[in-house]
Amino acid sequence: MNTPTPNKASTITLARRAGMLAIAASLLLVPCLYAQPSAPAAIGALPADPLVPGRVANPAPKNEAPLYNIKFEGGNMLEFSYVLRKMFPEDNFVIDDSERQLRMSGFELRNVRLAEIGRTVEFLTKGKYRVEIVDNGPAGNIWRIGLANPAALVASVKMRSVAAPRLFSDEKALAEIQEAAERMRMERLMMVEVFGGTEGSHRGALLKPLASQKIFFILGDEDAVAGLESLVKAAEQRLADAAAAFAADAPKVRAVLAPHVFADKQRTEKVINSLEEMRFRLARVSEEIRRATGSDAIRLAWAEAHPHATQKVFMLIGTETAIAGMESLINAAEKLAAEEDAKVAAVEEAKRVHAMRLEAERLAAERMKAKLREEEVQRAKQKGN
Repeated sequence: MNTPTPNKASTITLARRAGMLAIAASLLLVPCLYAQPSAPAAIGALPADPLVPGRVANPAPKNEAPLYNIKFEGGNMLEFSYVLRKMFPEDNFVIDDSERQLRMSGFELRNVRLAEIGRTVEFLTKGKYRVEIVDNGPAGNIWRIGLANPAALVASVKMRSVAAPRLFSDEKALAEIQEAAERMRMERLMMVEVFGGTEGSHRGALLKPLASQKIFFILGDEDAVAGLESLVKAAEQRLADAAAAFAADAPKVRAVLAPHVFADKQRTEKVINSLEEMRFRLARVSEEIRRATGSDAIRLAWAEAHPHATQKVFMLIGTETAIAGMESLINAAEKLAAEEDAKVAAVEEAKRVHAMRLEAERLAAERMKAKLREEEVQRAKQKGN
C-alpha cells in the first residue's frame, strides 16, 4: 500500500493563515481592553496612591469627567488660589482675590468633579463668590472666580468719624485706645474664624486717628465699626466725666482763724506738720489712682496750707474736698487748744480767787488784831484814870 507523501507547501500555508487570524483577533481585542473603566473605588475610600498635583483621584471613562480630591485649610481667596494652582498646574486661572478680609472655612472633598468644587466655594461664601469652570481640553481648564455682587459688598463697607478731643489731649490715653482697638479687631477676627467662619463677610474695622481734627476715622463692616465707635466714645466719656468733676471741684482759697493754735509755738508746729502729712497722703493717693486708671487727665483732691502767724490764720488753697479736710483738721486743733487754754484759764482763775480770798482773810485778821489792840489801849486808859 502506497502512503501518500504530505504536501509541505500546503502545511506551511495553513500555519501562516492560523497565525494571521490570531494576530487579527488580538488587534480587535485591544480597543476593548482600553475602553474598560477602572474598578470604582469603594464609597468613602481614599485612593491607594498619595495625591499628586494635577492627577485625578479615580480615572473615569473617556466620555465622563474625571474625579478629584481637594483639601483646603481655610482662609481668603488668595490662599485658596494657591491651593488650586498647586493642584492643577496645567489649568488657567482668573481669580479676584482683592477682598482679603472675606474668608472661607476649610473643606475636604474626595472623588468629586470640578463643578462640585465650584459649587462648594459658592456655598461656603454664601454666594458672595461666583465660580465658572470652562473645559478647555488638553490645554487645561479655565477657572473664573469673582465676586457675585461687588456693588453690594462695597455698599456693606461703613465709614464713621468720632470726635475725641480729650483723648487727643492725653498722649497716654490716645496710645492705649489705639492698642485696645487693635486687640478688639484681632480678637473679633479670631472669634469669627472659630465660631462664624462660614459667614465669609467679616472684614473687621480699622481705626485711624486724625490728630489735626482730633477725630478718629473708622472703616469696616457695620458690626466692627459700631464696636470701635462705642469703645472710643466710652473712653472719651470717661475723660469728660473726669474733667467735669475737676471743673466742679476747681481750686478754692479759704482763710481759717486759729488764735489758740498760734498762741503756742509747739501747737503751731504740730498743726503745720499734720497739714503737711495730709497733703502728702492726698498726693500719694492721687498718684495711685492715676496709675490704676492709666490717665493723667484725671485730677483728684489736693490742697496746700500756708500759716500766717501775724494774722493768726491759715490760708488754704486747693480743691473743695481737700480744703474741707484741712479746715476740719485746723478747727479740731483750734477747738482742742481752746479747751486747753480754757482749762488753764480756769486753774489760773481759781488760783487768783483763792489768793484774793486768802488776802481778804489776812486783811480781816489784821483789822481784827488792830481793833483788839485799840480796845486794850482804851481799857488801859480807863484804868489809869
